[in-house]
Order: sequence, then C-alpha cells, then structure tokens
Amino acid sequence: MGFRPDSNRNEVTTRDELMINLAHFASDGAKIIYYYHGTLEWRSIYVNDEIVYRNEMKMLARGYREGQISVIYKDKTTRIGGKKYYPLLLQIVGVSCVHWSILKEDRWMDHIHWTPYLFRSKELRDLCYEYLSKRRIPQVD
Repeated sequence: MGFRPDSNRNEVTTRDELMINLAHFASDGAKIIYYYHGTLEWRSIYVNDEIVYRNEMKMLARGYREGQISVIYKDKTTRIGGKKYYPLLLQIVGVSCVHWSILKEDRWMDHIHWTPYLFRSKELRDLCYEYLSKRRIPQVD
C-alpha cells in the first residue's frame, strides 16, 4: 500500500497540485487510489497488495451493511497521469471530501459528500460495486 504524507493532509489545494499527487500513484501502477479520512490523505493499493485489498473491501462492506456508508455510486471515467481510472463513490455518513470536489472542478461543491475509490480496471470497479451493494441488510418497515 502506498501513501504520500507530504502531499495533502487536510490542506486546501489546487486541482493541478492534486492531479500531480495522484499521477505519482498512477505512474507507480496503483490498482486503486482512494482518499482515507482517518489520516486525511490519498492512499493506493497495488497489484501485489492482495491482503490489503481484501481487508479494505471487507471494511467497506461492513461500513455499508452497518449504515456508516449510505450510498455507493459508479461515476464517469476520470484521467489521472494519462491513465483512465473508474470511480466508485461512497457517501460516508458525516464525512466530506473536499478533494473530490476539487478534482471534479466543482465550484458549487456538489461532489463534496462523495469519497472516491478510483479503480484502474472498470471490471474490478464493477465487481467491487456488486460485492458492496449486495451486502446491505434490507430494511423492514
């Protein structure tokens, strides 16, 4: 797993600075790039990080099942460092992600409530979406 502690801890940044930071992950071959609210920084998961990847997906599934994640959404392709990434957006209760709004060039901050997980593979993103979205315990009226 990779992260860049020198790059963006809870700082307001420009889109260009953010793209340069994320391009480092893309050039290193990140399979998934995501914003981690616990330390207020971008992190990544690489191809050889299978245990980290599985633990992250289990944690997200648990968060969705328990209601800490209220919505999961697949967004349009975004380019980072010349490579396509396929966003899976999570709406985490009580948390905002200014960085995603900056990446989307959203001056009205409509995207602030979404936390991004950017997948290098559309197929992996779609499989993760299916895995996470089917784990919700149905509400009983």
